Amino acid sequence: MKNKKKLFNLAIILLCGIFILYFFNKHKQDFSIIKNLRWVNGLVITLYVLLLNLLTSVKFLIILKKMGLKDLSISKWFPIFILSRFANCFFSQGTNIYRSYRLKKDFDFPYAKALGVIIFVSWFDVLVMSSFLCVFFYFKPNIFNHSTIPIRQILQSIFLLCLILPFIFVITEKHSHKGASKNIWLYQRIHDFSSSILFFVKTPFIFLHLFILTLVIFLIYVFCVDFCLYSLNVSSTKEFSALLSFILLLTRTINIIPGNIGLGELICGATTNAFGYSLGVGIFISAIFRCINFVLLGLLSLCFSSGFRDLKAIFRKNKEI
Repeated sequence: MKNKKKLFNLAIILLCGIFILYFFNKHKQDFSIIKNLRWVNGLVITLYVLLLNLLTSVKFLIILKKMGLKDLSISKWFPIFILSRFANCFFSQGTNIYRSYRLKKDFDFPYAKALGVIIFVSWFDVLVMSSFLCVFFYFKPNIFNHSTIPIRQILQSIFLLCLILPFIFVITEKHSHKGASKNIWLYQRIHDFSSSILFFVKTPFIFLHLFILTLVIFLIYVFCVDFCLYSLNVSSTKEFSALLSFILLLTRTINIIPGNIGLGELICGATTNAFGYSLGVGIFISAIFRCINFVLLGLLSLCFSSGFRDLKAIFRKNKEI
C-alpha cells in the first residue's frame, strides 16, 4: 500500500514537473520575469516568511496552552513547530506525525488531541480567510467582473461550507457512535475535530483572539504576495494579491501529495492565468514561497539537533517522500 502511494506521489510530481518545463520551454518570455527578482527583495520576502512562521507558531501555542499544556513555552514549542513543517516538505502528513510524536514524547499530550488541534486550525484558517474575502469583495462589487469565474459565489460557498461543517461533524459523530468499531479511524478524526471546535466555541474570548491573530497572519501574507508580484515587475492590485494569497494558502493547507510539490504551482498558475496574468506568474509566486520556506525551515531545523535526530528517525520509519 505504501509503495502504491509513493508511486502515485512520484507520478503526480513528475507529471507536474514535465508540464511546467514544457510550458516555460514554449513561453521563454514568461520565464524571464524571474530575472526581475533582486537579492534584496528576496531577503525581504524571507523576513516576511520568518515572521509568518513565528506568528503561526504563536497561534498554535495559544491553542495548546489553552488545552492543558501550561508548561509549554515558545522556546520549547518553536523547534517542534519548525521541524514539523520541514517534515511536511518530504512526506505525507509529516506535520501531523512529527508534531503529535514530539508532544506525546515530551509532554505526554495525547495523539488524538494533537491531531484535533491541527484539524481545527486548518478549518479555522479557511473560515477566517474566506469570511474576510467575502466581506472585502462585497464592498468591491466591480472587482473581477472581467473574469468568467464566479469568484464571489465560490468564496461564499467555501465560507458557508466551513460554517456548517462543525454541525455536520457533530451530528455524524452522534449517529456513527454505534458503528465506531467498524470505522474507528474515521470516527476518531470526527470526534477530535468536533471536540476541538466545541472547546473553543465555549471560550469566546480565546476564539476572538485566534480570529484576530489569524486575520493578521493572512493580511501579512497578502502584503508578502503583493511585494513578491512587485519584485517580479508584475502590475497587480491588492484585491488580486488577496485572492492569490488565499489560493496559495489553500494549496499548503490541503495536501494531496507531500507539500503539493508541482501541483500547488500549477494551481496558482491556473489562478493567475484565469485572471488575465501569465500562467508563469502563479508558478513563480508559489515556487518562490516554497523555495524560501524550504531553505529557511531547513536552516532553522539544523539548529535543533535533538529534534533533528527524531525527524531522521521518523523519515526512516515512514519511508515516504
